Amino acid sequence: MSGAGWNLKSGEVNLYVDYKEAITQFFLKKNPMNNLYKLLLLKAILQTEKTTGDVLYEVSINFAELYFVYKAKYPINITIYNGRSKKSTLDMEVEKFYRNGIYNYKKISDEDKIDYIYEAKEVLKRNVIGAFYTSLKKVPYSFDIKWEKLSLNTDFKEFLDKNKEKIEEIIDLRMIEFFKISEKDEEKLEKVLAQNGILNVKQDFYSKISKLIDELFE
Repeated sequence: MSGAGWNLKSGEVNLYVDYKEAITQFFLKKNPMNNLYKLLLLKAILQTEKTTGDVLYEVSINFAELYFVYKAKYPINITIYNGRSKKSTLDMEVEKFYRNGIYNYKKISDEDKIDYIYEAKEVLKRNVIGAFYTSLKKVPYSFDIKWEKLSLNTDFKEFLDKNKEKIEEIIDLRMIEFFKISEKDEEKLEKVLAQNGILNVKQDFYSKISKLIDELFE
């Protein structure tokens, strides 16, 4: 299934999809990703403590910080040219802080942080919520963009929380495979990944992802 659901305006949780099927599909190589948006949305949901009611703003707060942190942590191309731009909306937002010498999220002023979180929320509404929902076979949440509502599938969130450590490892491995496509300079890529403790860049991480997913359901 492609990520064509990016422009969906609403959706309901599908209660009849096997979680293994949904997770396997999401992490497949053929699940298109032009940036880190979908992977970081999953991380943001993992970090969200609230599990009932509308969680869009809390998820947006987590997502905004994660994007800033990962862009600083991996100073390489983290966006694939999509025919219109070589940078994502949040790339450009974060680079505004860089131009002012701010590379630490905690040093952003409260006023600027609120504006940045608002932009992150708009990105989620416009480009990510529908795509993520579709890529995960309509399992993770129900949502309504017009009314700015997002309600988690509490059973799925419980599953995520129970397996948080392993799922975060899977996300990180999928990111490495994304970086291997987004950054064309192999020497630069190897240097940055090595600085983050990743030395075996040419390894096929998809096979390890598949193994870890199998372990989730043993």
